[in-house]
Amino acid sequence: MAKALGLNVDQIVAGKAGSTIVSVGIEFPVVEVLDLAALAACEPHTETFRQLTLNAQSQDSRGSDLAEAFLVYVYCRTGERKVRGRMFDPLHGIPEDPATGSAAVALAGLLANQDHVQGKAQYLISQGQEMGRPSRKTVDVVRDKGQILHTAITGCCVEIIQGTFSLPA
Repeated sequence: MAKALGLNVDQIVAGKAGSTIVSVGIEFPVVEVLDLAALAACEPHTETFRQLTLNAQSQDSRGSDLAEAFLVYVYCRTGERKVRGRMFDPLHGIPEDPATGSAAVALAGLLANQDHVQGKAQYLISQGQEMGRPSRKTVDVVRDKGQILHTAITGCCVEIIQGTFSLPA
């Protein structure tokens, strides 16, 4: 992971499942880094991404199937239930995404488990600062007896494109 992100190994948090795969239907490898400096230093190496795959069962680890192409959500904790993240998906043509709601929701579930939340918790997740497109999302999580029962994400957005499409009858 360090090589793929252009980081030193010691910039990645190895304990407490800080690096794992989370999902809300879409799988996201998540990597926790030590601090904001490490987060800002991330410079994904596309060739290394090509050598990785989301499918551990795959015989071909070169990610030849675009559906299995590697992507990663990198994050660091910035306070109690506050997180800053960056999403890199260069193999799908997204060098960096300024706001990845599905990854934020999945990450909040992981963090609620790590934090041993009982009942309701709220996580504030920011993303996009490094690319000049800051976003802030609030993720509400309900966890009971070790299970995530409910998640919901809220935030504001700015419309940047509008369109209409028609389906054939």
